[in-house]
Amino acid sequence: MTGLTTVDRGNGELFWQGRLTKPARMLNHVGVVMQNPGQYFLCPTVLEELTMGRPTKTPQDVRLVLAAVGLLDVSLKAPPRSLSGGQIRRLALASQLMRDPLPSLFVLDEPLAGVDWTARRDIINFLGSLKSQFAIIIVSHEPGDLLEYADRVVEISREGMHDLDNDIIRKAVHIRTHRKASERAKAMEDAAQYMRDQSLENPRP
Repeated sequence: MTGLTTVDRGNGELFWQGRLTKPARMLNHVGVVMQNPGQYFLCPTVLEELTMGRPTKTPQDVRLVLAAVGLLDVSLKAPPRSLSGGQIRRLALASQLMRDPLPSLFVLDEPLAGVDWTARRDIINFLGSLKSQFAIIIVSHEPGDLLEYADRVVEISREGMHDLDNDIIRKAVHIRTHRKASERAKAMEDAAQYMRDQSLENPRP
């Protein structure tokens, strides 16, 4: 679908905007972010990574894109691979958003892999904000956090590919949200208990 590989077996047809097409023709339409995007950075600085091969892009274009992905506080002189896992993924997305013309479809491979909880929420919220402007396909072995923004969930296995029922998705989102709320409440209670214990062990003079 992305045009990055050659299909040498299997059957199927690829339609884009209602027309039969070939994967090789999708390169200009698809923005791809790999599971480990830092491995594909080529430039020594964030600025160069964003503007490489894009001579018409201005500093204002760079600032707008960095603001969109929440990276305005990152130095343009910083080495891209020195960023955190979440920042690296957002920089990879920023690089795709610098393309002209913009991709119509984003394909993201495991966008939440190896990032902490705060970075996960930032990435999920950002992907949710992109939904109104672009089509997005996300490949994930742990789709739970992404379900709330998914319009369609497809499971791929050795048996083939099939859509997950919407009722199952809604129940999964409800269970996950409830579990997170319970975990937060438990953490707050544990913290309060710890403070009470410390007060008993170390009474004020």
